[in-house]
Amino acid sequence: MAIGEWGVSDRLTPFADVANARKSWAESRFEEARTSMATKKSSKKSAKKTSKKRATRKREPVVRLSADEKQRMLKAGDDLDDMISELETAWRAVSRKVKVPGVTPASLAAVGRRAAQARAKEVALETKLLAKLAPLRDARMRAGHEALSVLYKVRKIAHAIGDGDPEVAEAFERFDALFSERHQGDRSGPS
Repeated sequence: MAIGEWGVSDRLTPFADVANARKSWAESRFEEARTSMATKKSSKKSAKKTSKKRATRKREPVVRLSADEKQRMLKAGDDLDDMISELETAWRAVSRKVKVPGVTPASLAAVGRRAAQARAKEVALETKLLAKLAPLRDARMRAGHEALSVLYKVRKIAHAIGDGDPEVAEAFERFDALFSERHQGDRSGPS
């Protein structure tokens, strides 16, 4: 009689056969349930993803306005909401007498709301982008300030040396002309 690793005889008794059969049946059921649950989870995820994909519409790309189209358009000012509100109020007061084909006071208000929403979206995005752009702008200004400081320093020393040495004055002549053109009205730095 051989003893197995658990200290039990390798010869199976009828009771051991039943116990092993139940154990193997339970293990197989557990494995089936586990794979079934994994399949259900993945199918739920894929079902959610596909339903989400089906729910979103594809937007057509917005066609940009050409420079000519922009130039020909009427320019709405900041007071557009007030103008629409005043016109709508006045028009509603005499709506039986003033008829415009294809336009009603309600449709005028709807157009005004769309314009206000578009302006609000633009302002929100502009604010968000300006907040992101501010650190970059600050870095550019710091770097520009540093570069101009060095430039002014070199120019000042070159002028001092150039007063006594015509070769140095001649070497910086072209730069002085360029500097005078660019900074003609600018009094932001030392001369």
